[in-house]
Amino acid sequence: MRKLNGGDVFAALRLMRALDLTEPIKAIGKQLEQAKTKDDKTAAGLQFLGTLLENATDPKAEELIWNFLAGPFEKKNGAAAKAMEINELADAVGELMKENDLAGFFGKVRRLIPMK
Repeated sequence: MRKLNGGDVFAALRLMRALDLTEPIKAIGKQLEQAKTKDDKTAAGLQFLGTLLENATDPKAEELIWNFLAGPFEKKNGAAAKAMEINELADAVGELMKENDLAGFFGKVRRLIPMK
C-alpha cells in the first residue's frame, strides 16, 4: 500500500467525470471543513466511498474505480485489484482511508475540473 500521489490525479479525474462526482464531492468538502474531530473526518471519507459506490452502476464506472484503486494498492492494473481476496480488499480499503484523506484528495482534484 502506498499513499496517494500525483500519479493518481488523472485516474481520479477520469473517475470523477465518469461518475459525475463533482457536486457530491463539493458537499463532502464542506462537511470536512466543518469537521472538528478525526471521527468527523472519517465519517466524511465513508460518505465519499458510499457516494462512489452508489454512482458506480455500469461496467465502465466499475473499471474506472478498480483502475484508480490499483495505484495505491500497488497492483499491476485494475483487474489485479479486482481479483484481490475479499478480506485483503476490505483491509486495503480501510488502510487507504486511514492513510489518506480521500475526501480531501478528491476535493482538490475536483478543483482541476473546469466549471460548466
